[in-house]
Amino acid sequence: MTEIDERPATTGQHESLLIDAAELVVSTQFGSTSMLQRKLRIGFDHANRLMDQLHVFEVVGPSDGSKAREVLVRPDEMASLFALMNVQSRAAAVVPEQTDAEVITLAEYQVTADPAAATPAVHFTKPAAPAAGGGDVYDQEADAGDGATAQDDEDQEEQAAPEGGQDLETEGGFVKRPRPGWASVEGFKARTSYLGMNALDWAQYTAWNTPRYIGQAPRGYFRLVRKWGEGYRSDFPQLIRTAKAEIKKAKGSPSGEAKAKALRDARLAEYRAHKKTYRMKSAIGAVGGGGALTGAVLLGPGLVDTTLALGALAIGSAAGRPLNSEGEPVAASSRKVQLGEESVRRVLVEAQVVGKDRAEEIQIVDLPHKADRGVQCTVELPGGITAGMAIAKSEKIASALGIKPSQLVIEDDSSDEGHAGRVVIWMARRDPFKASRPSPLSKRKKPLNTWTEGIPLAFVAKGQTVSLQLRDVMLLIAGATRSGKGVAISNINCAVSLDVRVNLRDIDGKGSGEHNVYAPFAASFFKLNPGRLVALLQAEVAEMERRYEILDDLGESKLTEQLIDKLGGLELIAIDELYPYTTHPVYGPIIVELLIHIASQGAGAGVLLALATQVPEVSVVPKRLRANLVGRWGMRTEGPADSNVILGDGKAGDGYDASKIDSALRGLGWLSMPGGIELARSFYPEDEDRDEIVKRGIEFRREAGRLPGQWNDPVEAHLTRVTGHSSAGGGVKGNGRLPAYQPAKPKDGDQAAAPVEAAVDLASLKPHGAVLAALVAVYEAHGAGGDGPDAGKPASWLPTTDVLLPGLADQGQNITREKLAAILGSFEENRAKREWEGRRVAGYTHDALLAAIDELVSDQG
Repeated sequence: MTEIDERPATTGQHESLLIDAAELVVSTQFGSTSMLQRKLRIGFDHANRLMDQLHVFEVVGPSDGSKAREVLVRPDEMASLFALMNVQSRAAAVVPEQTDAEVITLAEYQVTADPAAATPAVHFTKPAAPAAGGGDVYDQEADAGDGATAQDDEDQEEQAAPEGGQDLETEGGFVKRPRPGWASVEGFKARTSYLGMNALDWAQYTAWNTPRYIGQAPRGYFRLVRKWGEGYRSDFPQLIRTAKAEIKKAKGSPSGEAKAKALRDARLAEYRAHKKTYRMKSAIGAVGGGGALTGAVLLGPGLVDTTLALGALAIGSAAGRPLNSEGEPVAASSRKVQLGEESVRRVLVEAQVVGKDRAEEIQIVDLPHKADRGVQCTVELPGGITAGMAIAKSEKIASALGIKPSQLVIEDDSSDEGHAGRVVIWMARRDPFKASRPSPLSKRKKPLNTWTEGIPLAFVAKGQTVSLQLRDVMLLIAGATRSGKGVAISNINCAVSLDVRVNLRDIDGKGSGEHNVYAPFAASFFKLNPGRLVALLQAEVAEMERRYEILDDLGESKLTEQLIDKLGGLELIAIDELYPYTTHPVYGPIIVELLIHIASQGAGAGVLLALATQVPEVSVVPKRLRANLVGRWGMRTEGPADSNVILGDGKAGDGYDASKIDSALRGLGWLSMPGGIELARSFYPEDEDRDEIVKRGIEFRREAGRLPGQWNDPVEAHLTRVTGHSSAGGGVKGNGRLPAYQPAKPKDGDQAAAPVEAAVDLASLKPHGAVLAALVAVYEAHGAGGDGPDAGKPASWLPTTDVLLPGLADQGQNITREKLAAILGSFEENRAKREWEGRRVAGYTHDALLAAIDELVSDQG
């Protein structure tokens, strides 16, 4: 049995470098690979190998990710360490004391390769035993073999060293000698790009501040003239005055007076000589400079004149800069910081990502360059500092850079060379989310495949479109009121209108008319009505089981695109405002359990959920439901706790805090998908664009026979059978307003349930049916009269103080504004201010009344 001692031999230049590395690590007591890379001016991989060899010599401990290694040797043990690392003594020390195995040092093995092969095959071969009394390891290898000649040695060297003088790696194989970053094509391009970006930035900054420079120039030339006068006089006037004062003091003392006069005369002579020299230098400079300037202006081209004018402006402006209290020029206002090696170090220190004492360990491994409408660089953080730590401090980093957080993207390095301590920093010059973008579907003239192409949902800071593929993603959209959830749902509904294979079940929990435009193609559409949602979800569970039976018969584990038509299309249940359903005192627990069931098992059968709520609380989105909603979009929230309910526990602390999103940017939020999490803003389809998209989708569906009523829908068939009403296409009225859910009762002698309609006496319902009945009369009394198209319709909006409260009082319902708000103001969309008799006053829409009636009737079960 032969054992290989894998401890590296240390000879020649390699030994010297290893000893230098050991001295650095022991003297500083800091086992950092980045420090070796910087101090020894070697590549990162080379530094890493040196650190591994120091581990073999028990100088440092084992590697622990990107953290610095533990140093095992004290500075006072350095001498004995170097003695141990001596080549000869180390070669003797590596042999175990007593063993039956033949031990061979790694240095005794030669690496050979076939130069003719495209990828050289590497072999380890043991040389012949060295002659007794041989020299060091390499001498023994040179003398190996019977009758080896110098020519044989040369042949071996040619085989071991390829053309170009490439170094031989002891780990196996030939590698190219690494070149410095600036010598590579990529490095040259990156530096050129960085120089160009800063030059452009300087030019823009200078052009913008030119009026200020022009204003400073006269003051600057005034200062220059004054400075010339000060230089002309210098200190001589004061010195002469002092000498004259000495003459007065010495009056009566002949010797003292003579000395003072001699001092005065000497200073006067010096002053005359200084003025003569100063005038001569000034005259020479003025004549020479003035002549050259006159000649250039008179004889030179316009470009020369412009250059001279700009130079004169620059001199005057520089001299005329404002002064601080100490008389020093005030520093010019800085431009926006560009990413660069020094700025990145400063920014990471200021943001408290890296301590000031470790700033020198920060390395720029990918020079700043243009990327995706911004500037990007890759940064190697010091050992023990992870990319996640930098991401969590993204807001502070943006502040240090002088930009908005939305202009900055910090993410893990996902390249092959990336690791936990390497981060990619991208910065935009302007806020990429400031302007909304129309939906890409507004110009689409053909059907959409939401399975492969996906739904164009939003755009990210770098400009790319985020598409949601309707395969296995259950989506939760949540945020405060007016944060843009409705716009996100609108993008989804517009997209599915163009895919004839998607059966949209649209449930409006707000009761407004926002979703009415989708009714003509919706397989199911209704508003509020928690009882009906229970029936729909029960039908979807039955449909899901039917689909799994088909897949089982076909021997398939889950839905594929080829099976979509065979199963009846994709089922998308979109609920816009979850709050009134999951918190309902009677139906809430049932709805939650049914949603959890569908979320956990529906994806494989093509039954998907898209849920939205403006109340991101655990009571609305229980943890068991949220756990199966892998797609989450957290828009602006009231606080970090609400953000964590949407995105997951601890996400706000990791830097993904939706409560810090600008309230003016509706539709902007942290979008978490299986591939990662990033800031994204939903597309904004204008009303006319939305109507046009849906109109095209309706035509596509009509041609394919997939409009409501054109195909057999098992879900709506179930709902009609158990409730007596169909919500296909929004029901009879087409606006999703249906009678409350009533279980069908069998007729006498019939075993099957038959649809029946139960009339409801609204005024008899508790707790506020009488108030709602009175409000119906008030809205109808103020409706349109005459013979116009709106004749007989109730008023669409009425003011609270001027009409609603007095109208209720006339019918014996004396209630307060607060009580009326509790009845009609469940959702923000129901409140509105409008013009009334020359004033802008608050009131409620007729939709608010209908929503309250639906909710009250549904509660009766």
